[in-house]
Amino acid sequence: MKLKNEFFILFALLLIASVFSPAQELWAHLYQEFQFEDPLPDHFRNTISPFSAGGYLGAFQSRGCYCIYFFRIDIHGNVIWARKFDNIDEGEVFDIGEGKIGLIGSHIFGLPSIGTWLMTFDENGNIISQEFNDSIIFSTARKVLGDNYYVLSGRSSVAFARLNPETGVFTHSKNYFFSDSGDYFVSDGNLFLNDDGVLIGGVGIGMPANITLTVIKVDYEGNLIWAKSYEAADGSIMSPSSDGGFFLFTWANSLFSDSTLWKIDAKGEILWQEKLRFPDFPEISGVYINGIRELTDGTILIDGFIGIDYSDYSGDDMSGQKFIAALDSAGQPLWCRVYKEFASYFPSHQSRETLLETEDSIILISIAPMVFYEDKSFSPEIISLDKSGYSHEQCPQAISIQMEAVPTYFGVCDELVAAYDVEIFPMKPMSADIGNVELRDSVICGEQWPCIISVQKKTNPFRLKLTGWNFEKGSKVYINGVKAGKVVFKGTDDLNRTKLVVNGSGLKSKLPKGQSVCITVKNPDGRESDCFYFTR
Repeated sequence: MKLKNEFFILFALLLIASVFSPAQELWAHLYQEFQFEDPLPDHFRNTISPFSAGGYLGAFQSRGCYCIYFFRIDIHGNVIWARKFDNIDEGEVFDIGEGKIGLIGSHIFGLPSIGTWLMTFDENGNIISQEFNDSIIFSTARKVLGDNYYVLSGRSSVAFARLNPETGVFTHSKNYFFSDSGDYFVSDGNLFLNDDGVLIGGVGIGMPANITLTVIKVDYEGNLIWAKSYEAADGSIMSPSSDGGFFLFTWANSLFSDSTLWKIDAKGEILWQEKLRFPDFPEISGVYINGIRELTDGTILIDGFIGIDYSDYSGDDMSGQKFIAALDSAGQPLWCRVYKEFASYFPSHQSRETLLETEDSIILISIAPMVFYEDKSFSPEIISLDKSGYSHEQCPQAISIQMEAVPTYFGVCDELVAAYDVEIFPMKPMSADIGNVELRDSVICGEQWPCIISVQKKTNPFRLKLTGWNFEKGSKVYINGVKAGKVVFKGTDDLNRTKLVVNGSGLKSKLPKGQSVCITVKNPDGRESDCFYFTR
């Protein structure tokens, strides 16, 4: 009898493991309150990056609204909070460390004045500091390892600066100018750190036909190591590689002909150049790449869309569709997946981190055209895919098509870049409204994980009210790993948020006054939320 019981226990455990396996976590979230009504979709910018306090930081931006939306999500794609700032034309959100968030952005086209905003926030999106400078324009920041040094970039110049995390104020150390003539723009796709320095790329704007990309490499003290110019045609996107060099994507015109992927070594020399095309669809003009990511196994992952004049897009063929492709270390395609019924067919101009790699999946951030949802605006979505580029079985599936790489040849030459020492980065306090955004976070398809957004203490009788995503009837609540009292499911509100109430005679004793506790929700299927830290 004992053996029989042990057999049934083992069988039950195996059955649970087969039904619920964290390694198979795939999902797709749509955030519908972000609807952009932008007639110029190529002005979208979107990023996703790991956050030191847990989960990820995301940002969406469009010049159509002269604003930036930024938000924190957990590792399952659930939104924890979201904010909107209306006075930024170009900018980004970055992780300062220790749970602090920085926002830097330029105010170029609007009123009341031109300049640069610098703000810091805590892990819950609350403002710590706000500063403004009306004489400089920077829209990107990258943290250098140690001592809170950052590289700042914007129109025409790049600067090395140090941040005081207590005051949120920068001081300059060096400033670089890419050209004595012409306007060079360093986009957030062209600035990153590697093992022994910082790589920064600037593309000429408003210059004659032979536009070039200038790339400089500086050490962590800001000293120039080398500077090169590459024949980059109309634009470029850069991404670091594990050997200290970088990948470079360039294109020739608005139809993205001559779309070329380059591999550059740590000294700035060209290793290979491949023109990407689709042999089964010769009418397609080219590809546009939003993001490039080298995976831990050396595979090169790219995401983008198939080139098209989107003003004439009909949706009847492959043109304009979103794709993800994997290439080997020599730039030869391994596979290509097209998402004809899923994700965006519009470019995210100057995007940087559109792809993230987790232990078992790929996370893609995109802009979804709401024409698929009976609306002509645009909303962001975040999709978790397996490492072969496939979504959850409940989601619309990708179409596999052939991609080929054809060797091509563009030139490179040494470049002169001017560097200046600058003593101070003058910022002055200035207040601006940061709006709270109430999101409708919808799991389009795939797995639903619970997430706690807020916990409120109620009295008479003593109880807790939990608000979050994907709670279910039969969900249990745990405090520091110990099951808490009686749990009542209270349904769903207008924004798709779910609610639980926890009560019981022993609840108060599990919440010592003044002490932070970890509260989690576990659904009947075994999926458990991240910790929500609560202090009574």
